[in-house]
Amino acid sequence: MNHKKKLYAWVVTPTEHPVNFLLLLATAGLITLLAMPIQPSFADASNPATPTAVVINAVTGAGGATIWSKDGAAIQILKPGANLIVTSRSTDSQWLYVQTDDGATGWTATNSVIAANVAGLSAQSITLTPITPTAAPTVAPTATTAAPTKVPAGATPATTQAAATIVTSQSAPAGTTNGLTLQVATTGTALNVRGGPGTNYPVVGRAQPGETLVALGRNAAADWVQIQTQATAYGFGWVAARLVVASATLTDLPVATSVIDAPKSDTSAVPAQSAAQPAANQPVATSTGPTGLSGKLVIQESWGGSIYLYDLSTGNLRLLTGGFDPALSPDGSKIVFTRISSENGVYIINSDGTDEHKIFSGRQGLFSPKWSPDGQWIVFVRTDSFWECRDQSEDYGRYHCEPDAPGLITYDLIKEYRPQIARIDINGGNYRDVAALDTVSAPDWNSAGIVYSSAAGIQATTDKVQDANRKIAFDEFKKYYMDPDWQPGGGRIIFQRRDASRWDLYGVNPDGSGFAAFTRPATALVDSQPSNVSAAWSPDGQHIVFLSNRTPTNEAGSWGVWVMNADGSNQHPLPIKLAFEYNYVAEQMLDWGP
Repeated sequence: MNHKKKLYAWVVTPTEHPVNFLLLLATAGLITLLAMPIQPSFADASNPATPTAVVINAVTGAGGATIWSKDGAAIQILKPGANLIVTSRSTDSQWLYVQTDDGATGWTATNSVIAANVAGLSAQSITLTPITPTAAPTVAPTATTAAPTKVPAGATPATTQAAATIVTSQSAPAGTTNGLTLQVATTGTALNVRGGPGTNYPVVGRAQPGETLVALGRNAAADWVQIQTQATAYGFGWVAARLVVASATLTDLPVATSVIDAPKSDTSAVPAQSAAQPAANQPVATSTGPTGLSGKLVIQESWGGSIYLYDLSTGNLRLLTGGFDPALSPDGSKIVFTRISSENGVYIINSDGTDEHKIFSGRQGLFSPKWSPDGQWIVFVRTDSFWECRDQSEDYGRYHCEPDAPGLITYDLIKEYRPQIARIDINGGNYRDVAALDTVSAPDWNSAGIVYSSAAGIQATTDKVQDANRKIAFDEFKKYYMDPDWQPGGGRIIFQRRDASRWDLYGVNPDGSGFAAFTRPATALVDSQPSNVSAAWSPDGQHIVFLSNRTPTNEAGSWGVWVMNADGSNQHPLPIKLAFEYNYVAEQMLDWGP
């Protein structure tokens, strides 16, 4: 076919949670360039723009990943945390076609990366058999240098049972190893061993980086592995499959159902994003004392996992419920959050843990709810919009989709998914889409308007069907402007941006002036630099809370809650001890209310 040279914008539009960026590709042998998209001067929620190609952002899991050619030859081995652009998938969703930061392309196993909305990608029919296996431990299991210890009482979410018991339909398969071993792939931090296959189960022990474990079984989805461990009296625990390297295929293991300290309802078959709901107002931990700050923090431990309420004046931490992206109402009395899959919807719960109820479920893939300044409305992202186009990826050697036309009838007609902003009242009524670019993520509502992140950087709009969206901050030579939060009263906007292998927090005025970094690396003399993400302003606009994985030696370690003054000074951790899991998909882990 004779293709004309064209310039195409690739935008990230994951249907489960947005991590948006723009990649402009010049065809016909030109090198790949990152460039700023043509900035729309007018956005209309009722008349979307011409479709652009859908890609998603991903990172390799803690076990790294291997890039393969279609013929099964190994092209490149990636370290944990490497950034990828995902442009299509295999029809069975077992393989993803990716591009690395240095331009290498090929296929990698879906279970080796952290990515949202794999199902929303265009599908290609491929049969890939790797010629050489990925690296895996071959040594026999060895004893650990120090046996993991149980987490002290009160340091992890309390369960609904007073004592540890086994809830199972079969005996724990102790000693049945099938010869399969696992190697802990975390670096610099221990791996949590949990009582069941999900982050809603308590931590019952820890495995050290590089430690070899004996695998006993798996859950049905094969994303959690049951291991043999001395950390519990029952001889087993569970670890996340993405954080270990297996010596063989995990699906060779039997499906296990044994759990320790199970929640009241059996959640062994419930997807991780639909976390079991704990008893309301249940104290789970306390800090070392008052923080000298006022108000409450609502905290998400993991994406779609447990949600907590932390009282800054007393240090009391309480487990409330489970879901995505919690946000406190302006008066601090309620929390809004979302759930997906079978529990799809926008939910509200009182801050004391009572009266949890669903207010809206009229659309699919709902994330990032935020309150209006008067507490009467809720804005959120929905990820169920799409256009149809003809997939020409095989001709172009990468993902490429054209709007449907008579001359393209021989190509597969596929769907391109794009996120949109919508708003409802606090009872779930008066639904309306809000004007925004179709690469929107993480909106925040302020008295001055609505700010959000997109493939074209940080943008502002208003609660209208039609509005002239305003660009606030974007540099075409930088990528990944994410998760903005607007200072009360319409002051500065804080957001996170990726710089090399780390993420840092930046601030900007609503008119685009005053761009400055809030966090920067303290030293380059470390193996891995820490990141700072998920920032939120205090109700009085005098402080900022955020998540950071910095250690006392200024390198990357475990995640914790930090706070700083409005000018970025006096950065220090808060005494909140939770097993945070942050996946770099713009999940909103923290919000601050009165």
